Amino acid sequence: ASGESLSKENIEKVLTANKTEIPNDDSFINDIQQAMIRNEAVSWMCEVSPIDVEVYGYKWDKSENKKVISKFKGEVDKKDLNKLYNSAKYGLAASGRVINTQRLGEMIYAGVIPVIYDSRDITDEEQTWDDEVLYFKTKEDLKYILDNELKPKNFRSKEMLEHFSYNSFMDTILNTIDSEEVHKLKQD
Repeated sequence: ASGESLSKENIEKVLTANKTEIPNDDSFINDIQQAMIRNEAVSWMCEVSPIDVEVYGYKWDKSENKKVISKFKGEVDKKDLNKLYNSAKYGLAASGRVINTQRLGEMIYAGVIPVIYDSRDITDEEQTWDDEVLYFKTKEDLKYILDNELKPKNFRSKEMLEHFSYNSFMDTILNTIDSEEVHKLKQD
């Protein structure tokens, strides 16, 4: 149903109804979920946006949606990514259950307004930036955001900028290493 989450349970129902064998590995469902959400969100954006849309990445030229193919500009070299972000008003992020992605950090630092598929009801993440990003769940939600050129209440908040800073990234790495070392010592 429109606006219903592409949760693990809902994906399993679809696969079962289509007599698709479901592996016991959760990563299979997660990959399916991410691909379905991403493909649907990009299609919606190309269909409803009153703003010029450009689609970059891999294999979008193989999409079944002719509007997506017509907006596809190819792959982006990493050295050109920041320039591309700086030229955009909105950036689409549709990563299934994950909200705090590298892409979100890149968008925030480039001044791009993040428009994110709303997976807050199925994510394991604590921080979801409710006032710092724009969320959509349906094609109609996405159209409303783009038609009205909305902006988040607390765009580029200090807390969000700090969360995606290099210092925070290094702290995460060091804490991960420390906890792995502590775990290893406890086992010895």
